[in-house]
Amino acid sequence: MGLRTEIGKGMGLRTQDSGLRKRLLDRPRPLSPESQVLSPAFPLSPESCVPSPRGCARASRAFTLVELLVVLAILAFLLSVAVPRYFGSLDRSKETVLKDNLFQVRESLDHFYADTGKYPDKIEDLVTRHYLRAAPVDPVTGSATTWVVVPPRELDKGGVFDIKSGATGNGKDGTAYKDW
Repeated sequence: MGLRTEIGKGMGLRTQDSGLRKRLLDRPRPLSPESQVLSPAFPLSPESCVPSPRGCARASRAFTLVELLVVLAILAFLLSVAVPRYFGSLDRSKETVLKDNLFQVRESLDHFYADTGKYPDKIEDLVTRHYLRAAPVDPVTGSATTWVVVPPRELDKGGVFDIKSGATGNGKDGTAYKDW
């Protein structure tokens, strides 16, 4: 029952014990206050102890297949409710930005006409003369080159009287984007 030390070939010093390990694992261990605070529902018992270098460690619990399926079903339900609302809000925000862009450009066209007595020849003239910071982007098409330019009735008054969206389709209110 005592400890015996052997020096093996190329193995260095090795300790053998016939009963020490069994005696250490069989003795009752007191619960630490930390383990009782962390998991009061699952107190440590000698049956649930797994030998480790630091003493008794509780065996890990795994989730059952039913628990995982329930969680996945709940996530699928929440996503099925949230995703359509998210994409609907994206469409509404694009329409709001389109309306605001049209308003800003039309207001800049009016200011340009009030200052110069004629309309600009192209939309970029509003940027070069600092009526706009940058050429507006149509949020529905995602491009600044899809605007439909409406010329004035009198051709000697410039080239851009109004702009309209070049996007196809209808807004949430049922009107076509090209009519805004």
